[in-house]
Amino acid sequence: MNRALLPLSVAVLACQLLSIADAARAAGPLFETLPLYPGGEGAVAFGVSRDGSTVVGQANLVPGPRPTMPGVSEGVMWRNGQITALGDLPGADDASVARAASADGSVIVGAGNYTTTVGDHITPADRQAVRWANGLITPLIGPVGLRPIEAHAVSADGSVIIGEALSPSSPPAADHLEAFRWSNGVATGLGRLSNTDYSRAFGVSADGSVVVGDSASSIAPGRSEAFRWVNGVMTGLGSTPGNTGSVATAVSADGRVVVGAAFGPAGFPAFRWENGVMASIGDLGSSAYAQAVSGDGQVIVGWAGLPGGASETVAFIWDAAHGLRNLQDVLRTDYGLDPAGWQLLQATGISDDGRTIVGYGHGPDANFQAFRVTLPEPAAMSIFAPAAAMLLRRRRR
Repeated sequence: MNRALLPLSVAVLACQLLSIADAARAAGPLFETLPLYPGGEGAVAFGVSRDGSTVVGQANLVPGPRPTMPGVSEGVMWRNGQITALGDLPGADDASVARAASADGSVIVGAGNYTTTVGDHITPADRQAVRWANGLITPLIGPVGLRPIEAHAVSADGSVIIGEALSPSSPPAADHLEAFRWSNGVATGLGRLSNTDYSRAFGVSADGSVVVGDSASSIAPGRSEAFRWVNGVMTGLGSTPGNTGSVATAVSADGRVVVGAAFGPAGFPAFRWENGVMASIGDLGSSAYAQAVSGDGQVIVGWAGLPGGASETVAFIWDAAHGLRNLQDVLRTDYGLDPAGWQLLQATGISDDGRTIVGYGHGPDANFQAFRVTLPEPAAMSIFAPAAAMLLRRRRR
């Protein structure tokens, strides 16, 4: 390299880095109140796409497009600052709900309601698991004897959906719940940890190969036990020390980290499971329930009960460096955000990069309302480190 040009190239690169850093700082923390449906009275967010672009949930549509049916709620998505009602199944008599979205938000899953009886043990009020894509809502179909009733999560590309289904008990006195995995147009039951009772699936890895949820425990009768399903094998994850029950609600993108809640004689903490070990991540005085985890498994969000028997919860955020904290306090003290008039009740979803968090709480009008938090990059210094090394290498040459 021409040594005469070295100072100029260093100056140009430094200016570029400063420009990038300024942009990163400008895109600072943001708290957004997600809009209500026109004329509606409330909304909740249940999930966010892995890229953070699309939030899904449920909103009240009054008076909305069905003025003759006051009180109707429907699955919705929020994208680019707009709320869109997703619709319900033909002939549905009640509410649909959107639970999760694919990586880019192009596929959304949840549940709708039918008005007609299907099968021997199905009532008109029972739900049907559904998939929204390309403007269409489609019920998820299983083999005879397995009817998916609610979808809870979807793989990154939208090809694998998991949730809970109704399946016959033995003897067939009633329908029991069974976790299902839908792919290639057909739902398959995942079985149960014990021979009776139930299982439910709540989370799936990015590639759809790892499913987590809970099932009637095979080791603690009458208790729920978190499970991790891989390659056709369902494995119970146990509970935190001193406890006897657990439920897994979400899994990291690579399937290695599982989060959820534990319960029993030792309390009701949220947990993080990795490498065969379930560890408590604590609570805020009475209980905690993890609901979502970042793609790398390093940031967890959910809700926590407060001491003293308070009737309402608070949204929490956890990472290894800080432990479990009240999300609203973190926004105020760490980021200077103070959502006026808000009480954040639950954090229900987080993007893969851990920067977008969604949930719901009481908004300024005291009704349920959905929110989205966007956090800045962890540190602008991460931009400078590789560049500094490059400049040093150039100097040596």
